[in-house]
Amino acid sequence: MNSDMTAKRCGYCKGTGKVKKSEFGITTVACPICHMKGTVDVPSDYAMCAHCDGTGKIVSGFAMSKSAVCEACEGKSWAKRD
Repeated sequence: MNSDMTAKRCGYCKGTGKVKKSEFGITTVACPICHMKGTVDVPSDYAMCAHCDGTGKIVSGFAMSKSAVCEACEGKSWAKRD
C-alpha cells in the first residue's frame, strides 16, 4: 500500500466545509468530517468509496429518510480499493 497522503475533496460537505444543521437547512455548521477545510487527507491510492458512491453518507432510518456517516470511508468519501 502506498503510504503517501494526499488532500482530496470532502464528499460529506461536497468541498464547502459546511453542512446543514437541521433538516430544514436553516443553519449551517462546520463539517464534522473535514472541519471546514473542504478537503480530507487520505492515502493517495484510495479511490472513491463504493459503499456510499463518494457522498460520505448512507441512507438509513425510517422510510430511508435519514442519512448517517458511511462506516466504510468514515465520511471522507475515499476508501481503500476493493
